[in-house]
Amino acid sequence: MITLDQFKQVEMKVGLVVDAVNQEGSGKLIKLTVDVGEETTRTIFVAVRPFGYTPEYFVNKKFIFVTNLEPKKIMDSYSQGMIMA
Repeated sequence: MITLDQFKQVEMKVGLVVDAVNQEGSGKLIKLTVDVGEETTRTIFVAVRPFGYTPEYFVNKKFIFVTNLEPKKIMDSYSQGMIMA
């Protein structure tokens, strides 16, 4: 359990997925390129391929992302957030 004050520290933004590709070498990951209104786009990985999602599902759609997580190295890149689902 977390406190309300801890939850208030979570930064969430609406982001537009501008590109999405299956991550080479993974049967689970889709690599999203997301515009959350900052100077540069963010790379965010989602492990949803086993549930039938394809990259095409995400492109040009808006989702809510947690944007203040520490970047996490995933394969050859860093994931710079988390999609809320």
